[in-house]
Amino acid sequence: MSATNLSKNDLLAIFEEIKQEQATQFPLSERFIKQLFKPHVLSKAKEYVANGQINWLEHNDDFSVIDASMFGNQGTTFSQHIEIRKLANGFAVDRHCSCDAKANCRHLAAVLLKLKIDHSGDYGQDYIMNDWFEELTTLKQTQTQPAKNVLLFVLDVENSRVILTPKIAAFSTEHNYT
Repeated sequence: MSATNLSKNDLLAIFEEIKQEQATQFPLSERFIKQLFKPHVLSKAKEYVANGQINWLEHNDDFSVIDASMFGNQGTTFSQHIEIRKLANGFAVDRHCSCDAKANCRHLAAVLLKLKIDHSGDYGQDYIMNDWFEELTTLKQTQTQPAKNVLLFVLDVENSRVILTPKIAAFSTEHNYT
């Protein structure tokens, strides 16, 4: 349908849909969530979200009350309760988990990340892609020790047959292997 064929009612319906989508966006920013939890906690939380370990998640319309349940790595089920209050200068987040860490755990971080991804429109997919690129950048910057040995394969032809023989050789920076 082209823009010239839209009626006033069509436009009003589109604007109402956009308004409702924006009203149901998760209120906490990625930056805010990163300030609540240490990097290693967020890293583990991302694994939990990716592995689908959140087995129950419920929230009210404005995300001020959130309850969830998820499986830990050992199969134990943990319960989370989160309350978000809007303040003049941001948000206050009261949070509790039934695990030993109680308030700053990977389970709570996983719940907030899942809500951020699922209730942020296109941001959710962008978040996943950006996170993936960040991980690639980190891996690329990681210093690795040069290999001491390399695995080589020698190809020989005998009687119309190809014979593949693996060999181990000392690493050469000039890649001269004989």
